[in-house]
Amino acid sequence: MKYGYARRWSRSNSAFLGAFLGMMIAAAHQVHHALAGEIPNESPLAHIFLELVGLAAGTAILGAALAEIRNRRQ
Repeated sequence: MKYGYARRWSRSNSAFLGAFLGMMIAAAHQVHHALAGEIPNESPLAHIFLELVGLAAGTAILGAALAEIRNRRQ
């Protein structure tokens, strides 16, 4: 390995880690709702599901995009 050489980031691994991070953020947000006693007026299952899927998908796309940008700048 040469000095200054950095390995390329895997887009799929970055997307997986981003999705995992999004799910952890969504779970922490739901714990906050439960501890604060703020129950949404809509169906709780729909509320939790939409936030979980939305955050997981968004952070997965963000993770893959960051890996792609980082790999192109090498």
